[in-house]
Amino acid sequence: MCLSNNIIMLVLFRALQGMGAGAIMPITFTMIADLFDYQKRSTMLALNNTAWGISAHLGPLLGGYIVDKLNWHWVFFINVPIGILVIVIILLKYKEEKKLIDFKGIFSLSGFLVSLLILFQILGNSEILLIKTTIIVGLTFIFVFFFWKVETKSYDPIIPLSLLHNSLFSSQVTTALLLSAIQIGFQTYFPMWLQAIYKSTATVAGLSVTLRPVFWLISSFFVGKIVKRWVPKYVAICLIVIMAIAYLPLIFVDSNVTKNIFFIISAVSGITLGIVITMNTLIA
Repeated sequence: MCLSNNIIMLVLFRALQGMGAGAIMPITFTMIADLFDYQKRSTMLALNNTAWGISAHLGPLLGGYIVDKLNWHWVFFINVPIGILVIVIILLKYKEEKKLIDFKGIFSLSGFLVSLLILFQILGNSEILLIKTTIIVGLTFIFVFFFWKVETKSYDPIIPLSLLHNSLFSSQVTTALLLSAIQIGFQTYFPMWLQAIYKSTATVAGLSVTLRPVFWLISSFFVGKIVKRWVPKYVAICLIVIMAIAYLPLIFVDSNVTKNIFFIISAVSGITLGIVITMNTLIA
């Protein structure tokens, strides 16, 4: 991505990056589940969040500073030496048995997700082209049908459909999906909001989202004790209601309102997501 000289190249390199980055978190959770019993998993998930939280805390600050002092190409170049180091560690330390890979499942699921993203992009345009929209909707349903057929017959499916019959699992995954959408939303728009409305620097804009991983990190360490003392369902409902109330002031925010509101919302979001999503992952 650091070599991109136009938006098309940047998008293509970002897609390539996503292929690798999208597998990192699920593989980490799988390894934790394999290595530790239920009683220890919440602690291990919290420790895993520590590494993620530190990097997520430093990343926006460092990225904003680099953009301010150098240019945006260097934001992506910093991933190159880190990526090489990770490859070396994996080659030397990570060992596992070879397993069958559900390539058909991966292809159909990826096709469905890409089609769905394109559909949302089209629906977001002011002028919606009926023929193009119909084609994308048709492709989306085709990929869904193909995915369902493949996964019901696969020896080792990428997503066992039988899991979806478990109401507890389905509710946890749905909750995590919606909360992750909120997370991506404010992580994307808060810095843009601060730069466009408050004319903040990229460094300050990046700081607006760094409180989330900090409080996520701290709150996730309490998940083990929370699930032992209270029903996760009611804990999640209470925290989500509090987070929703914290977001309400954004309806009335203009350039005259202190920018501290963004930092407060980021902290509340971090606490909520740190507990609820870690708790959901543990239960799932």
